[in-house]
Amino acid sequence: MGDDTVGDSWYSDNRDWWDEKVPLHVGGEFYRVREFLEGEEQLRPFEIEELGDVSGRTLFHPQCHFGQDTLCWARHGAVVTGLDFSPAAVDAATKLAADAGITDSRFVCADVYDAFDAVGGARFDVVYTGLGAINWLHDIHRWAATMAAVCRPGGTLYLAEFHPFAAMFDDERTDGALVPRYDYFGHEWHDTSDTYTGSYGAQDAATEFNDTHERVWTVGEVVTALIGAGFDLEFLHEHEFTLYDSLRFLVRTERGYELPDGLPRIPMMYSLRATRR
Repeated sequence: MGDDTVGDSWYSDNRDWWDEKVPLHVGGEFYRVREFLEGEEQLRPFEIEELGDVSGRTLFHPQCHFGQDTLCWARHGAVVTGLDFSPAAVDAATKLAADAGITDSRFVCADVYDAFDAVGGARFDVVYTGLGAINWLHDIHRWAATMAAVCRPGGTLYLAEFHPFAAMFDDERTDGALVPRYDYFGHEWHDTSDTYTGSYGAQDAATEFNDTHERVWTVGEVVTALIGAGFDLEFLHEHEFTLYDSLRFLVRTERGYELPDGLPRIPMMYSLRATRR
C-alpha cells in the first residue's frame, strides 16, 4: 500500500486508530446509535435536500466508518454499499444493518483507493462521501479517479465536508477569538502526538492508539481533482455551521454548531454535487 509520499505507518497508524475507536463510537453518545435504531433521522437536512431522491438507486459510500449514514440512505430507498478499511468498522456496520432490519445493504473491507476492485467493478448511480473523510487521504487525484471509476456515466457524486478554512483557526482558545494557527496552503501533514487521547466521538476516553496521519486539502484542490477525473460540477455550497465543537467557543444550534453572535461568519462546511461525464 505504500507509495512515494507516505510510508507504511500512514496506513497502519490510521487503521489502528479507527479500529480502536469503532466500539467507542458505536457505544457512545455522539453518534446516537440507539436513537438511529429507534428510527431517528441521522442525515443532515441540507444533505437530503441537495442530493435529492435516492429511491431505487444504487449508492456507494466509501470511508463509511460503521455505516450509520450509509444505512440512513437505505431508509430513504437506496440500495447501499459501504466500504471502509477498518475490519472493526465493517463488522460493526454489518451488525448495525442486521439490528436495524435493513437488507438492501452490504459492507466491504478495503482501502478506499482499491474500491473499484473491492466492489467487483460495479458502478453506482450515486457516490456519497465526506464528513471527515477527505483529510485521511494522501493522494487527492488518485481518490478522485477512484470515485469516477465507481460512478456510472451520468451518475452523481455528492460530497459534504468540513471546510478547511475553518480548520485554520486555533482550536485550543476559549476566549472567542478567531486567531489563525494553521496554514491553509501549507499542505502540511497533521500528525497527532501520544499526548492526545480519545477522539471527536469519545473525547474523554483513554485510548492506546493515538497517532494519526492527516492532510489538509483546499477546496480548490478537491474540485480540480474531481473535474480532472471526469466530473462536471453542478454546485458548490458553503455553510456557516458544523457538526461538532471543532472550536471550543462554538454554540449549539438547531443546525449544529455555530460561532457566537458578534463574530464574523466564516465557512465551516461545504458541499458539492457533480455528474460523471
